[in-house]
Formats: sequence, structure tokens, C-alpha cells
Amino acid sequence: GWRLAVDKLTFFSHWITPPGKLRFDTRFFLSLAPPRQHAFLAGDEMSELVWHTAAEALSEYANHKLLLMFPTREILKEIANCKDIDELFDYANQPRAIAPITPVLPRGMAR
Repeated sequence: GWRLAVDKLTFFSHWITPPGKLRFDTRFFLSLAPPRQHAFLAGDEMSELVWHTAAEALSEYANHKLLLMFPTREILKEIANCKDIDELFDYANQPRAIAPITPVLPRGMAR
């Protein structure tokens, strides 16, 4: 009886990895968690579940305490100045074109 509440998602960003053997075309969405929702690790992509503000996560990354992939870092930089969830959704819901971002990596750089 569970259904994904796609009407509650806010499209935020679209990233495509540079050409190579393995590519990803990923869209990032915002959503409020339902009341009394409990988060848990899904699959083997994550090794630990922690909650940070965008600014805290960026600080942990800068101090080599948290691994963040490039798209995640860029999105966190974009939203780090939002003071609360309402400001974040106000920002995300502004009329704007969301064009795919395909970073160009320097030669020899893996991420």
C-alpha cells in the first residue's frame, strides 16, 4: 500500500558524470521527511548515517573527517547559507532553469 509521494518532491539539481567507463545521470530532489520518519542505511553505498547542516558537512569535509563527492559539495555550498528549511524551499522553488551539469575534470583526477 506504499506509494511514492512524488508531488512532495522539489527538483533541485541535475548532474551527469564526465565521459568515461561508468557514467551517472543523477537528479537531486528536496523533500520534507514525514513526521516520526526514521532514517536508516540503505544498501552498501553508505557506511554511516549522520545528520549535519550543509555548513557542518562542508567543515567536516575540509577537516578530512567526511568524504563528499564533488556534486554533493557543490550542492552543499549552494544551500549552506539558507538559515532554515523554509528558506531552502523558498530558494529551490524560485523560477529557474535546471540545466544538466557535467563537470570537466583535470587530467588524471579520479573525482
